[in-house]
Amino acid sequence: LSAIVLYQIGKVALVHHRLHIFTVGVIILVMGALSFTFFPFGLGVIAYVVGTSISSNFNWIAYDSIVMDVVDEHTAVKKQNRYQYIFDNEVYINIGRIIGVGIFFIFYSLTSQMGALRFTPIFIAATQIGVLYLVRQIVVHKG
Repeated sequence: LSAIVLYQIGKVALVHHRLHIFTVGVIILVMGALSFTFFPFGLGVIAYVVGTSISSNFNWIAYDSIVMDVVDEHTAVKKQNRYQYIFDNEVYINIGRIIGVGIFFIFYSLTSQMGALRFTPIFIAATQIGVLYLVRQIVVHKG
């Protein structure tokens, strides 16, 4: 079902819709994280899993097209290999994953296992709100 919805969004979305798509993804992520934070059993877990899977798809729709545009612009100007940029992007994504695991361990050491499981997702979602603010600032100054 989500593949069909994402395919339809991808067909009609234009370049100027990327920020809106990213915003929807962040909102869904925050809602899922809040549901898990306040209801860490049963429906809260289901809402979190569904929310993160849907939001990640929305974020990738917006993010991948932005990255490919940047790669195309930089390779045209600097005459560098586009695979270098794609490799760098993957390195940064993995650094972000390592930081996320580190945040979990910090919460674990400060609280408990359950505290870390409950509060890490909302902290990560809050960082996405910060990223959304930065992206909006970049788009406003660029466009």
